[in-house]
Amino acid sequence: MTANEIVLLLGGIVAAANTGFLIYFAWKKIKPEVKKIENEGDSEIVDAANLNLEGAKISAQMLLDRINELKGELDAERKVRKEDAEYFRRRIKDLDRESRDYRSWAAKLVKQVVEAGKIPAPFIPSWGESDSNVTAVRTDLEKSDEDKHA
Repeated sequence: MTANEIVLLLGGIVAAANTGFLIYFAWKKIKPEVKKIENEGDSEIVDAANLNLEGAKISAQMLLDRINELKGELDAERKVRKEDAEYFRRRIKDLDRESRDYRSWAAKLVKQVVEAGKIPAPFIPSWGESDSNVTAVRTDLEKSDEDKHA
């Protein structure tokens, strides 16, 4: 081996060693940078996840509030319907009692008419709005003041 070859060989070894050292030091320098970037990325992901979690909590709370509001409205509606049902039950009882009173009174009137030797008008039941055009007939007891003075 000649001196030139040895110099070239040593130059190549030195260049390879220099390249190895540069790569090693660059890797050492870059390693914390990579770690820092990874940590920043991870923290951004965690922050985004926390933000999504907070949004979900707020949405869940809004939904729970709305559910509770609707439950309150439903309870109020149930109470009103229960009161309405009780009112209508009482009204039906009252109307049933009134109907029995009118039937009893009508039976007594029919008896009086028959005893007076007359034939009572037949009972014709009305359906729907058919009785809306029926006019009331005044009796002697219900005559107005004008009729009394005439």
